[in-house]
Amino acid sequence: FFARNDAELNSDLEKAIGETDFQKYEKGLSNIARHSVNFVTTIPDTYDELGNTRMGGLPDLPANVDYPTLTIDEEKKGYQFIAQINCSFIAGLQGYLPRTGILYFFINDQENFSPKVIYYDGEIEKLKSAKELNIDEDFIYDEAGIFHPFKVDSAKCVSLPSFYNDEQYYEETAPELKELEELYDETEALQELLLPFDTKSSHGTNNYVFKQHDSPEIEAVNTLKGKPEEWMVLLRVSSDNNPGFSFWDAGEIYFVIHKSDLAKKDFSNVYCGLETS
Repeated sequence: FFARNDAELNSDLEKAIGETDFQKYEKGLSNIARHSVNFVTTIPDTYDELGNTRMGGLPDLPANVDYPTLTIDEEKKGYQFIAQINCSFIAGLQGYLPRTGILYFFINDQENFSPKVIYYDGEIEKLKSAKELNIDEDFIYDEAGIFHPFKVDSAKCVSLPSFYNDEQYYEETAPELKELEELYDETEALQELLLPFDTKSSHGTNNYVFKQHDSPEIEAVNTLKGKPEEWMVLLRVSSDNNPGFSFWDAGEIYFVIHKSDLAKKDFSNVYCGLETS
């Protein structure tokens, strides 16, 4: 889960620290830097590739899996599809997600954000293409309907917190980093140096998430169980003009999972939250 265990990411962090004159904080930053994977939307997805990583649109579901629904006033409505991540495509970029299979991410709407995460580890050829799903805008419960489907590029990277109200991440392991809370512009420049793509509209797994109050991990603990360090951000999704993601006021949503559930490939107890201005 940490960048220090990857020689390439460790080198990236050292280089970025050197460019921003944060050498005195190098040990502390290394202690908390996460080994993340970032995703960036690239071109519209015409559903020509079965089981690829996709943001927005509709999913390529297994033939025996129905599109998730909920019942509102005795009417069946569809969840809002966010993304499908082909784990084999990013198996070489990290070591904590399943090595094969596809993860599908849904929310019931943008008020409650009740998540549904489905994991399929079967043959890609047995998926039903999104173009075959008989689903239209009116069927989706959330008023935003169906997002635009986009293909995705991915790359591993170092993730650091914003240091604004993030002391829970370093108060015990690297208390000297508290000084960075007053260096907003400088820490933001450091974070930008670590981004693998030339855009801030990126998404990712095992990322830190900017929060005004409690971290995603603490929110998950308050709602479900465990300790914050036992949870990880399974997927962070930013507002993004390409698929049309806009979560409240240009916010982000995040799916958080207990690491023991992740190890068992059990995605039935995932927490989802929102951060917006």
